Amino acid sequence: MLTCPSCRAEQMKGTLFCSECGSDLETPAVPTFNLNDEEISPLPSSPPLSWKNPEVLPGGGYTPTPRPTYNPASNPSAYGFPPDEDYEPIMPVPPVYNPTPLPRVPGYNPAQPSYNPSPPTYNSNPGGYVMPPKPPKPPPPSSRNPIRDDLRLIVLNSGRVIECPDKDNVIIGRSDTVTGERPDIDLTLDNAVELGVSRRHVCITFRDDTPFLTDLGSKNYTFLNRRQMMRGQPYPLQNGDEVRLGNVILKVLYDPDGLL
Repeated sequence: MLTCPSCRAEQMKGTLFCSECGSDLETPAVPTFNLNDEEISPLPSSPPLSWKNPEVLPGGGYTPTPRPTYNPASNPSAYGFPPDEDYEPIMPVPPVYNPTPLPRVPGYNPAQPSYNPSPPTYNSNPGGYVMPPKPPKPPPPSSRNPIRDDLRLIVLNSGRVIECPDKDNVIIGRSDTVTGERPDIDLTLDNAVELGVSRRHVCITFRDDTPFLTDLGSKNYTFLNRRQMMRGQPYPLQNGDEVRLGNVILKVLYDPDGLL
């Protein structure tokens, strides 16, 4: 027979669980102890109330004990100081800063405000190579085009011969009596006003030793070899050409091989 360790009921051998309390019969029972009231020692008493253990008041509140304030001058003996009426606290002495001077730089003069090191030396031509002399520069090209000193204009109306002035841009027209403006070649003496010549009728320019004639927007037009010229368009002048300004006829004469 088996005895249940919990309820002390007798059971048949081979039974796994108690039929009375259901305890496991194969697991060994945990020993129990019966302590008498005399064997139970009382709990230690609670520590006295202080500022760490405040006094519990009715209603759940408490009054904390104020912490002591540190005042060594009023009661130095309470904090480990000897009772001395002439006690003065010792103040720490600040450290004295004495930096180490930096090493001097070679070539540095404190009297001078800036640092002037000696310039480095080097050999600009280590191989001994001699550069050939540079060729002389050609003279700058002249901005002025070559003009002709042999250019002549013959006024067929009056037979007057006019030499072309030494200028890059020669204006042909008549003088203005109001403003006093006069062109480079003035045809007023050849009855230019009556024959329909404008104040700025045409201009002669030079390009590669060749004279060019350009109409400047004249009122009565310009004709080259009896053909009307377009305004603002330059036309080359050849030796023996005939130019008509209004009703004034000019003959162009120059030596094609003669240059200034």
